[in-house]
Formats: sequence, structure tokens, C-alpha cells
Amino acid sequence: RTTTHKLVTYPGKNDWIEMFDLQRDPYETNNHAAGNPELVTKLRTQLDQLGEAAGFRWPSGYSASGDAPPPAAKKAGKKKK
Repeated sequence: RTTTHKLVTYPGKNDWIEMFDLQRDPYETNNHAAGNPELVTKLRTQLDQLGEAAGFRWPSGYSASGDAPPPAAKKAGKKKK
């Protein structure tokens, strides 16, 4: 988030991106990500740089490329009724 824009990303869903213009749309009702790919790239770069500077680590099983952890294994011995 900057003073003028907010970028939202979702772990495991690399193509799900939201970007809001906080000055023109303070209630975040219009996603401008598709209409301004240059700004999305700039904000993503800033996010990555800040994460690296802060020592951010992705949770086990996730990566910056958007890979999600494998689905949880089913518990043995449980049957559906």
C-alpha cells in the first residue's frame, strides 16, 4: 500500500491481482489492475523490495511465484456417512 494505491495479491493464485486507486476510489469498489499493468508491476516490485528488506519469508509450501502448498492429506480411517 502506498499513500495513493493499494495492491492485493493472493498466495497460490498468481493471476489474482487487485489494485485500487485510494484517492479516487476510497471504498475500493473498482479493481484497476487490468487497466494499468505498468503501475501493478511498479507496486509489485516495491512490495518485493520491501519484503526482502524486512526479511520476509514465505510460509512453508508457498513461494513468490504463487505456488500453493499441496492439499491436506485425508485422515486415514474416516469414512463419509
